[in-house]
Amino acid sequence: MAHPSTKQLLQQLIDELPDDATIADVQYRLYIIDAANRGRDEIASGSGIPHARVAAELRAKWGRATET
Repeated sequence: MAHPSTKQLLQQLIDELPDDATIADVQYRLYIIDAANRGRDEIASGSGIPHARVAAELRAKWGRATET
């Protein structure tokens, strides 16, 4: 699925911000949007890590033998 254009994304972000938003608020939201988009692209390309593998690695690292 195609992402909205950068211009559309920025217009939506600005429309949703409160009137007292700071530049830092804008930067944070852009960072989150970019991270989510990169994650979606990774999954779509098949290069993401499957949930089951992540869960198994976390259980092994933190000592939980079973899922809850």
